[in-house]
Amino acid sequence: MRRLLFVPNPHVRLDRAWAAPYVPLELLSAMATAEGAGAEPALFDVNRLVEHGRLRVGPELWEEAAELAAEAAPALMVLEAWTGTLHNTLLLARAMRRRHPAVPLVLAGAGTSALAVEVIQRFPEVDAVIRGELEPAVEALSAADPDAALPPAPGLVRRVPGGVADAPHAWVEDLEGIPRAAYHLALLQPGDAIPVEPGRGCQRGCTFCALAGHWPPVYRPRDPASLAREMRSLGQRYPGSLLDLTQDPTFFTDRARVAELCETLGSDGPRWTCHARPDRLDPETLQAMARAGCAGLLLGVESGCPDMQARLRKDIDLARLEPCLREASRLGMEARCTFMVGLPHEDVGAVGRTARVMMSALSAGASGVGVELLRAYPGSEVHQDLAGDLAFEPLLCTAAPTDGPAMRLVQEHPDLLSASYRVPGSLPREELLAVWVALACLAEPMAALRGHGVDPGELLVGLRLDPVPTDLVQAARQVASLLEARGLALAPAAAPAAWRDMLAYHVALLELGRAADPEATGQADRAAALGVHGPDRGCPVMTVPHRLLELATDLEQLVEGRLDAGSLPAPAPVLVARAPTPGEASYYTQRSSALESFQLDPVGAELVRRCDGSTPLTTLANAMAPQLNLSPRRALEECTQALEELAEAGLMAVIDPGACRG
Repeated sequence: MRRLLFVPNPHVRLDRAWAAPYVPLELLSAMATAEGAGAEPALFDVNRLVEHGRLRVGPELWEEAAELAAEAAPALMVLEAWTGTLHNTLLLARAMRRRHPAVPLVLAGAGTSALAVEVIQRFPEVDAVIRGELEPAVEALSAADPDAALPPAPGLVRRVPGGVADAPHAWVEDLEGIPRAAYHLALLQPGDAIPVEPGRGCQRGCTFCALAGHWPPVYRPRDPASLAREMRSLGQRYPGSLLDLTQDPTFFTDRARVAELCETLGSDGPRWTCHARPDRLDPETLQAMARAGCAGLLLGVESGCPDMQARLRKDIDLARLEPCLREASRLGMEARCTFMVGLPHEDVGAVGRTARVMMSALSAGASGVGVELLRAYPGSEVHQDLAGDLAFEPLLCTAAPTDGPAMRLVQEHPDLLSASYRVPGSLPREELLAVWVALACLAEPMAALRGHGVDPGELLVGLRLDPVPTDLVQAARQVASLLEARGLALAPAAAPAAWRDMLAYHVALLELGRAADPEATGQADRAAALGVHGPDRGCPVMTVPHRLLELATDLEQLVEGRLDAGSLPAPAPVLVARAPTPGEASYYTQRSSALESFQLDPVGAELVRRCDGSTPLTTLANAMAPQLNLSPRRALEECTQALEELAEAGLMAVIDPGACRG
């Protein structure tokens, strides 16, 4: 039996010690086709191998991964390729080629579909690229003679003697006619977020779409009853999991189709999320979705300016956004809205309109707003028009600055690795990046000022990053400093302490959301599953990335976005931590983390500051007692209680006594 190795995108950076596992739905569907054709598909997931400690992120990652893949003895390798991580895929492909010189290596996915011929011409380690959907080519490759050259197959662009044999896009006309995704090969567990495919393709033709060069402009929805049966089956097989239907933006635009799905699911099915247009979700449809288990909505709004909506060919009726959000909030459905800035022809006035719609969305009940800077994804109209004018932008770069091989790829192939490049626009670079950082990182503080009569567009006029940093957290700190003075000038009634604390709080959330602490990651690896057994049984250690802030404002006031006058009698410690939340991840992450905040007392705060995984609690309590004005015995009692509370919240653990000093 022929073994085919399928490799998801490596979601790693060499300046971080962690990876972001996700469920590779497109590969799992292709693997089901391979299995049905008599091959033996296997998943080689670098992200999971890093998570489980079998691989370590570092300069030798790709060579070690290629060596480990040899254990599978593959006859063919299919590497998934997305634009943002394509540098990793190409570096892994080079290492695979060195370790497996005779094994055909095929790239597949949205990152290479549109430029398949160029990829093969530039990278000798790549034997072929699947242009379009994977199943037709994988079915042919599964049945091919393993000792012969890669055969012609639908969508398979191949290296041949003397050049490259091109092939048109391949796609599956009847999605019900192919096997369902091979979830059993993905090592899923109850509580993992699981993507489910409602349909493929899109006929709208948005100018910025990352899938424009991958999916055909023909929409093919799944049969609603069949989709509902699969969702119920997955919910029973993986209890506690959230089913994620957000990768298809079109299925939920048809009210009759949605009604049939909800009716078939019933009221006792799994929880799920979806991608939808707010102007296609009336109250009746939302109520039916909520009864059928819909827990969340992803609403792609993109711009608050009607002219930009038309240029993007999105054409959302913005007047329908707030009513949709209010009804979703009333029904207990979390709704997240996405926007973008940096569009060609977009001036600061158009950005101001987007900012106003964002703030209105938050006021109407949106659980969050996300803002991206426009990227020119291969195959999109933006890429076709502007690929030759892209400017490398360190602040956007998806590769680690210290990763020399990846940075060379990014800078030598801007058309392929365009996620690290800025699209030219009307706003000067320093202003565009400042506006993007303000909206992407500090939208909720800006919304709080709106409650004091401040037009969010006013906050953005003349905002500049000077100089422009290369790190988003540094940029957010710089923008927060600019907004601090400007916000107080525009809203003199807002409490200065609350405004400063709110900005600091949201910068801390951003910092935790973007990178793990290597120290916390290492301590988590060392933490034994002992629970809390008393001070004589081990050493306390924080096991999640965290920040300890001293805030003069009540935490509840900050979370609710209030800038009321009045402050605490003295600064109080607040712990912001990134805690794991099974079942709440997105299509891209499999498991996710919640940024949670905890008001600590002085004992808990001092324990967090001092615990290092190497010092027993008794030693910590003795050292803390004079500072806390407590007897050693009383300090130990209060430290034990604080430790138990932090451990119960999943933020602290007890290291094996053998790892302790003293």
